[in-house]
Amino acid sequence: YFAGASNPQLRAYSLRWFDGLVAVLSAHVDEVRARALAVYVDGAFVHAMLHDAPLDRDELQAAIAGLLR
Repeated sequence: YFAGASNPQLRAYSLRWFDGLVAVLSAHVDEVRARALAVYVDGAFVHAMLHDAPLDRDELQAAIAGLLR
């Protein structure tokens, strides 16, 4: 997924992933919140990969709750 940021041949797949995530989330929240959540999830994935560990569950829940307000 993240290879699409530097590889033009993969960019369409990366964008499709993001757009698909927004579409799934939009079934539950408005599109603005869905996009904010998708951006946050992308960042959380990058953080987890760089640090070889997931973010703390309570921190994730607090951040997501804040985005949903």
